[in-house]
Amino acid sequence: MNGFTVPLAFLRKDFLEESSYRLQFVLGLGFVVAQLTFLALLSEFVGPLVAGEEGLDTGYLGFVLLGLCTLDLLDTAVSQLSRSLRRAQTLGTLEALLATRTGMPTLILSMPLFAFARSGLRTFAFLVLGWAFFGLPFHPRSLAAAALAFVVTAGAFACIGVATAGLTIAFKRTQFVDSAITLASIFLGGVWYPREVLPDWLDHVAQLLPITPALGAIRGAVLEGRGLAEIAPQLAHVAVLGIVVLGPAIALFRWSVRAAMRVGPLTQY
Repeated sequence: MNGFTVPLAFLRKDFLEESSYRLQFVLGLGFVVAQLTFLALLSEFVGPLVAGEEGLDTGYLGFVLLGLCTLDLLDTAVSQLSRSLRRAQTLGTLEALLATRTGMPTLILSMPLFAFARSGLRTFAFLVLGWAFFGLPFHPRSLAAAALAFVVTAGAFACIGVATAGLTIAFKRTQFVDSAITLASIFLGGVWYPREVLPDWLDHVAQLLPITPALGAIRGAVLEGRGLAEIAPQLAHVAVLGIVVLGPAIALFRWSVRAAMRVGPLTQY
């Protein structure tokens, strides 16, 4: 069994399950169009009010759209693994999964894989429709840099997801933790408005959140056409934050599994 067998199996399982709900796919596409239209109308109102503000040289629509796409990626990373584990826990399959020969890191990476793919496709749809119909800037030469920025960002966010998944195994209901991370990222990360409006001390706190340098790199590549060399410092910042979180996150996850198995079966809910 090669290293891709388990991830592909999870990907296929989730795809077959998702594709069986065809109406959901159509509604999801309609939601993308509706949300993009709403943001375009909002930018018509907000754009003139914030014209000239730092970070908004390319317009408010692209700024907020990439902010929300990155936030969607964060929400996927933080909550999807927890949801998958919680579902397996309530269905009684989690203990069986952990008892297989598949390593825990492979399971952790495989379970949210489809959700990451879906989030990536949603972002791709937003950008293509934005380029085609709403005048978003298009820089073909920076596509590779933009793709790498999203991949590095997803990896850093996934490290946070491992930590929240560990809390889910130990404490069952941890939605408040997911909400706290999301709200902090919205408030401090510059999703809806530039970070420059924050007080200096809050801006220093914001630098500790992976979404802050991630948005700088993603917006720079997609909206301003910056190359890999120009966004490399921000990507390095994102990667370092992810690496710092990863070690404690894995330790927390392993401790949670052992603690849960000591007090009772993992099927308890």
